[in-house]
Amino acid sequence: MGSARLVAHEPDDVVEASPTRLRNSHLDVRFDDTGAVVSVRDLRFDRELVPAGRRCANLQIAADHPVEYDAWDLEAWTAPSSLDLPDADSVTVVEQGPLVGSVAVSRHFGASLVTQTFTLRAEEPRLDVTMDIDWAEDEKYLSIDFPLDVRSDTAACEVQFGHVRRPTHASTSWDAAKFEVAAQRWVDLSETGFGVAVLNDGRYGHSVQGGGIRVSLLRAPNYPDPTADRGRHRVTVSLLPHGPGLTEVLTHAEALNTPLRVRKAITAGAGDTGDDSEPPAPLVRVGDPRVGVSAVKLADDGSGDLVVRLWEGAGDRVRTVLDLGMAARSARRCNLFEEPYGDDHPEVTTNAVQIELRPFQLLTLRISR
Repeated sequence: MGSARLVAHEPDDVVEASPTRLRNSHLDVRFDDTGAVVSVRDLRFDRELVPAGRRCANLQIAADHPVEYDAWDLEAWTAPSSLDLPDADSVTVVEQGPLVGSVAVSRHFGASLVTQTFTLRAEEPRLDVTMDIDWAEDEKYLSIDFPLDVRSDTAACEVQFGHVRRPTHASTSWDAAKFEVAAQRWVDLSETGFGVAVLNDGRYGHSVQGGGIRVSLLRAPNYPDPTADRGRHRVTVSLLPHGPGLTEVLTHAEALNTPLRVRKAITAGAGDTGDDSEPPAPLVRVGDPRVGVSAVKLADDGSGDLVVRLWEGAGDRVRTVLDLGMAARSARRCNLFEEPYGDDHPEVTTNAVQIELRPFQLLTLRISR
């Protein structure tokens, strides 16, 4: 890790922003005069993401009257009956670069107000759509629709410790019943060498059967709680085109959900030299973005051993290094009771462990210090 000082420098990539366009070296986003996104072009792959004549990141509303359970059920016909929100009241450039460009689009509908802020950052292929919503509807369903020019029979939907594939068609009654499916931080549609993911920071209902990806944002049931969902909401949904595999998707989903936090530097106290020493190394760090760390703790038996639980999320076989912020003597695989098992011992150097994970493997290591 280098010095903690930040050094200003000219960016290699400059973001352009206007009421009709956002652009960096990765994406070219076009708006029409109603504030709708009508084109998103991936400049790296020379691919248009939006089918001709469609609107992307399009907010839609529908009447929401479940047959039986007002707050729990969503009917198959609700999302397809959605209508576009009215044209924008205003389109405003919030940031003009060079590192960040943002365009805010505000709309009134019914008794509610929503502002969509579209953001591009330098050297990033991700379009963030942050929505500030003042929701005051009754028995309505609000969603955001991403029609995508990507051909895939299934969509990859993140679940805990991996992902599952859901059908993008209704070929059977079982497929048709999956008109809305659950996913955690991302849903992805991919061809052989190119894909597009939709990321989120807190909305888990998705539809993948309409020629793209729809994310359910809000409902407004009257029973059992007549105030459910009403009020102010802030949520970010992101569009991420990428190359083969899911490594970029996992990296950006993690970045969206755990953003960089800025804190004041600690003031030097009495007896402190006050020099610019480097911050302490993290306790654990993994060298491959496909591998996540779900837990770090001391062993329950009081031995002082460190227990680290890891998982592989892209469906790949991965060899990587677990870097430690301490000296280690040995590492053993263990079960959920923290009991070592098996005869294979991961290779340990002074402060690192060599690990290998199979697709979607959950691995618990017990490390002696």
